[in-house]
Amino acid sequence: MDNVTLAACPLCASSQALPFVRLDHRTIVRCPGCRFIYAREYSGRELTRLYEADYYSSPEDPRILAWVQRHQDTWQGLVRDVLLARARVASLLDVGAGTGGFLEAFHRASPTTALSAIESSAHACGSLTRRLPDLQFPARSAEELAQITAQYDCITLLQVLEHVGDPLQVLRHIHQRLVPGGVLLLAIPNAHSYDILLHGTKDTFCYPNQTHLHFFTDATARLALRSAGFTRVQRIARYGGTEHRGVKALAQWVMRRLGISSELRYAAWRD
Repeated sequence: MDNVTLAACPLCASSQALPFVRLDHRTIVRCPGCRFIYAREYSGRELTRLYEADYYSSPEDPRILAWVQRHQDTWQGLVRDVLLARARVASLLDVGAGTGGFLEAFHRASPTTALSAIESSAHACGSLTRRLPDLQFPARSAEELAQITAQYDCITLLQVLEHVGDPLQVLRHIHQRLVPGGVLLLAIPNAHSYDILLHGTKDTFCYPNQTHLHFFTDATARLALRSAGFTRVQRIARYGGTEHRGVKALAQWVMRRLGISSELRYAAWRD
């Protein structure tokens, strides 16, 4: 796949676009209607190269377990967020499971939950299968959600939506794959973070990542969730749940409350 050009805004389908910034292989624009920021043009070949460079070399790649161990507090915080949004979770699907640190943490907290994962890296899947032998893999990518017939009490989408080609379609498929009363836990980079307010597109987390194609603010994240069918949406701004301690943890909580933390996190329920 060579250059990709979007004819319309992924959220509101407007064909109008205002120049925003040119970064590496991406031409990023802002929709004048809904204000969504997205890569209107990008190199599919470069995306493939970047993903292949980041893929793990084998199921035993030491980076897998190193990442899992380094972010234990984050996994525990995400588990807490799920169980506060839905006390009983009989089935959970993690879309873009990566190293599987979250799934391992959830299994420890709720060992009777039937866990499933979508993950495109065969090596990551191999590592996950050894650590969680009962884990199911109903699809390989978020774009294949439409092929799944099962429904889940909870679906998690953690730092994935900014990478997919059509974020609204992915959210719609997730809405369909939730049981009535089921919950989506969504985590995405914040395009209105404190770091971006200070440094613009030279921030350290959101824009410089060459595989990011969509840039959500609180307003556009809520628009995407509502357009996908979620009528009840809650932005999560609880204290803790990361590796930060003391003053840094307090500062992070304040920025979460103000909506300018590096990450936005939501619980969204299917009626």
